[in-house]
Amino acid sequence: MAYVEWLRVKKTLIVLGIVFATLFLIAVVVRVSVNGKMNADTWTKVTDSSDRVSTRTLPDGGVETTIVAKGGSESTTVITDHGWNGKHIKITDPKGMFHRSDRIPPTFNMGPVLMHRDGDTTMQIDTNGPLDVGMLFGWAVLVGLIIATCLAAPLARENDRLEVAWTKPIDRIAYALQLYGVDVVGILAALTLSVICAIAMYSLFQAPHLTITAAGAWKMGISIAAGIAWYAMFSALTSWMKRGHGAFLGIAWPVGLFVPGLALIPLEFNPVGQAFHWVFKTISYIDPLAYLRLEFNDHGHALGLASLDDPIKLGILVLLALVYAGAGLIEWRRVEA
Repeated sequence: MAYVEWLRVKKTLIVLGIVFATLFLIAVVVRVSVNGKMNADTWTKVTDSSDRVSTRTLPDGGVETTIVAKGGSESTTVITDHGWNGKHIKITDPKGMFHRSDRIPPTFNMGPVLMHRDGDTTMQIDTNGPLDVGMLFGWAVLVGLIIATCLAAPLARENDRLEVAWTKPIDRIAYALQLYGVDVVGILAALTLSVICAIAMYSLFQAPHLTITAAGAWKMGISIAAGIAWYAMFSALTSWMKRGHGAFLGIAWPVGLFVPGLALIPLEFNPVGQAFHWVFKTISYIDPLAYLRLEFNDHGHALGLASLDDPIKLGILVLLALVYAGAGLIEWRRVEA
């Protein structure tokens, strides 16, 4: 019954696949261009002529390069290159190069890159730590939201040919649920393709050590729920339209970002400002974008609704998705030809 919707999803995913294939080819070109420029020899070429550089091969096949600076700092850098398994870099500065502890956290990770500060004198960096698949979904949510916007308004598209929809041997609500289901599959496929593409491009540079943590699992659930809630919201808002839904979806992103942005601005300096702040803060509670934050780690500072605990955000987004989907079905059932 939802054959046409399947075709729309298929066409959308094909376009997305072409975009990802192009990005992968660009990553291949970048990888080829930096070939041989990512090893420890690159570090030694930029050292001062008075620095002492020594290299030795470890029993496991890794190459350890030690650089002792002589420019007055007496700092030591030890680079252990494990090839595709990444690098371990240890920087030691007896004069306290890392003394600004208020600016440099003891431990900081960005995806597979982990930095650990030991006191004021030592910094250790590992470039190929575990890659949390859930955190990749946390970034892939952008693609999921874009695809959700492209697939939204399935009921409005049916309104253009409502007489035909009524002739199908299936209950109207059941047919609408089929449309919803097909589009949700498309959103999930888009998220999965995004993560696969990210892992494939990462694999061009280092062997990925994939893992999934509890925080990553929550992030994955939030990303999926946010995409579906965003789709359901605009499906509901356009369920009564017979034309013009394309233009309505065109302004979806500016409005979706504008509302939580205004909700964060303090406007309590006068009664009018208080009213505006209250209105936009209230509206932000039903905006799926207000619950999202993009990051590769849990050390960032979230604002507004994005600072809620992950289980709470997931529950709210699931509730919004169900409410919007139900509202769309009720409104569409009332539409007449």
